[in-house]
Amino acid sequence: MKIYLIVIFCFLKFLSYAQTGIMTVNGNVVWVRSVGDTVNIVPSTGGGIPYPTGQSGKVLSNNGTSFQWVVNSAAVAWGGITGTLANQTDLNTALGLKAPLSSPTFTGTPVFPNGLVLTTPSFTTGFTIGGAAASGKIPIGNGTNYVASTPNYPNAAGAANNIVKSDGTNFTSAANLGQWENELKVAGSDVTTTGQTLVDITGLVSPTLTASSRYEIEGMLIVSTSAVATGVTYGINCTGTSTIQGVLYIGPTTVNTGVQVLAENGTNINNTIATPSMLTTATETGVVWIHGYVDTGTGSPVISIRHAKTTSGTSTVKIGSYLHYRKL
Repeated sequence: MKIYLIVIFCFLKFLSYAQTGIMTVNGNVVWVRSVGDTVNIVPSTGGGIPYPTGQSGKVLSNNGTSFQWVVNSAAVAWGGITGTLANQTDLNTALGLKAPLSSPTFTGTPVFPNGLVLTTPSFTTGFTIGGAAASGKIPIGNGTNYVASTPNYPNAAGAANNIVKSDGTNFTSAANLGQWENELKVAGSDVTTTGQTLVDITGLVSPTLTASSRYEIEGMLIVSTSAVATGVTYGINCTGTSTIQGVLYIGPTTVNTGVQVLAENGTNINNTIATPSMLTTATETGVVWIHGYVDTGTGSPVISIRHAKTTSGTSTVKIGSYLHYRKL
């Protein structure tokens, strides 16, 4: 006991230069505090700090009465954290900078990941996004914003093949007068035949048309013949039960020093060779003009321009040749 008192006395002398310290007594770590000339020793029992031998991985805990070595609890998992978010100011500030998924409001100029900058021009008088607009009006850009058009536009399609037509004040749906429904062309490569029976010219074959109807047709063929003088013939075919047509053909027969003699002929029965032959000079080139009407029958009518070679040689219809048609 005397030895302990000597040790304590020596240690207290050391503490005369400090206010607090610790020492080991009977295997326990105790706090030693000095206040002026008074020294207080926290006893090893009750408030003493247990010695750490054998306490690897544990932490020192105070239960309000004494210190104890306890197992370190695992970290709190996400979803198990409770408290008031506003009190975690850094996290609360970061989340406050995020836009909500529902109806977000942006300030400044939003820039998307691909570099696209969203700058929506405003809709002025007559338009509200998601709202109603005046009947017959369409948005017209004025260089800055979108405004309602001055003229009205039709809000119904009207009859088949109608066009949008200006009456000087507004636009209306009107019958297609003088406008062809379609233009078919020879493209990619010239079309040839060596046969003496009419065959379709690739590219000059219509899609399926309206049955039991009358169509106006117009064709322009850029043509040539091989080194024979037997000539080339042409015709119009309509699939289905069609038998009636009225078609005129104008094209060159012979050529002399660049001047061609023209032939005119016509057909009034479906898929009939128009004679006499054209291009009756060897290696001759020229233009054949075709114009008329075709009455479609039942079934799935398709109109086409055809050609055939007279006797022998090759008939060629060149790129750029076309067929127009429209329903009358």
